[in-house]
Amino acid sequence: MVRRLGTSVWEAVQPELGRSVALRRLAPGTPFRPAAWPDHPGVVDLFAVVEDPSGTYVATRFVPGARTLAELSGARAARRRRWLDEVASTLQGTVHGDLTASDILIDPAGRVLVTGFGRGAPDATADRDRAVIARLRPSPTPTSRVLLAGAVAIPAAVAAAVLFTGGDAPAQRPAPPVTGGAVAFGSGLEPGPFGSVDCEDRRAGGDSVACTILQGSLRARPLVAPVQGRARAWAVRGVRGRVRLQVLRPVGDRLTSHATGPVVTIPDTGVHVVGADLDVPVGGRFGLEVAPGSEVGIRNGVAGARTLRFYGPLRGDLRTPDDERGAGQELLLRVDVVPTG
Repeated sequence: MVRRLGTSVWEAVQPELGRSVALRRLAPGTPFRPAAWPDHPGVVDLFAVVEDPSGTYVATRFVPGARTLAELSGARAARRRRWLDEVASTLQGTVHGDLTASDILIDPAGRVLVTGFGRGAPDATADRDRAVIARLRPSPTPTSRVLLAGAVAIPAAVAAAVLFTGGDAPAQRPAPPVTGGAVAFGSGLEPGPFGSVDCEDRRAGGDSVACTILQGSLRARPLVAPVQGRARAWAVRGVRGRVRLQVLRPVGDRLTSHATGPVVTIPDTGVHVVGADLDVPVGGRFGLEVAPGSEVGIRNGVAGARTLRFYGPLRGDLRTPDDERGAGQELLLRVDVVPTG
């Protein structure tokens, strides 16, 4: 279920995870830098960046009942000054770079939250933020705006690919619960030490290549779908950068791409859950398509485990793995599949 909250902003509800997010479509050509989104109690949590042919969508935590400063322009001057003082305090030590009244949220309890980071120019300074805050100080003739509501059509894949995160240290966050009615394939995502590496088992850098990486073997964990189903969610630990879930289909002793979700930008190496709606055939397997410069979570020294890599990455062609040297490696990817056949 999706409803419009404002211009290019929707609430997306994902029944499988029982959560809502605020989904904002960026204007065409607008660059987005996830690294510029700070981790701060006064900042709305960033969950994911979803790229789709219809545009780039930024998914953040949905704050029930919150209204923007633009919508509350008729509030008492003293209250607006207090809200803006809190914004100034939140922005100490960081730069927003593209602050507007619509990026300032006030929840029903009066808490002030800031959103909309990552759109500003890389060389933006705090002086611009201070100038915007000064400009937003109460005026003698305030006007009010009304929250827009109503059904709107956005790509189903975008509405599905919203991401949720834990709140503790990445290595200690518990594994998220499995989607209701689903069978979990791949890693159990247990807490504990792990590494984050690129497709060639190094720290990600400017020369990191693209690949599709999947689990070849993993004791006591199912990896191959015995019946037809639909992937409803996938969870990772240790990923940072641009990745997407890929469902692989066997043809003889080779594999080919069967279905792929939208590209998601994951901002840190913690535990994250991403919604999905992908067909899974009998014999289907699951991998992560990893963009250049991105990295995945790997736990080393796992008896009976092995990872496989297709450099390129794997598309619609039939291929055998390019690299089967990942002995002892557990790919920290779990896919929740609801059987349909």
